[in-house]
Amino acid sequence: MYPEEELRLELQDTECPLEFTDHDRKIVRAIVYDRMENFYFVRAVREDDFGKATLIETSGGAEQGEDLITAIERELKEELGVQVDVICKIGVASDYYNLIHRHNINHYFLCQINSFGEKNLTIRKLSFINIKTDV
Repeated sequence: MYPEEELRLELQDTECPLEFTDHDRKIVRAIVYDRMENFYFVRAVREDDFGKATLIETSGGAEQGEDLITAIERELKEELGVQVDVICKIGVASDYYNLIHRHNINHYFLCQINSFGEKNLTIRKLSFINIKTDV
C-alpha cells in the first residue's frame, strides 16, 4: 500500500538561468486527508520576487534545526488547525528557484487528520501569505 522506497524527484527552473545557489532550504510538505477521504490544501495569496499570484499548495514549511516530524506536525497545526497521524514519508522533491538563488529540498509526507482545532498562524506567516483551508 505504501511505497517501499521513497520517491525522489529533481526539478529544474527553466524560467531563469542558474547562476549559483547560495542556500539550501529543508522543507516539509504534507498530503493531508481525513477519514472521509477529503484532501486539504492551502490557498496562498502572495506578492514577491516572482510577481503576484494565488496558489493552491500543500501545507508545510520549515524552521531552522527542527526534525522533520516535529516540523510537519507544527506546520499542520499552524496552517490547517489539525492534529495528524503521519502515515508515511512519500519522498523528496528537490527544486530550484534560480531567481533567488535557492535550492529547496521538499520532504513529502502522507498524513491523516485525527482531530480539528484552531489554526495557529504566526505573525511572520500571516504577513507573508494569506492562507485559507480548501477541501
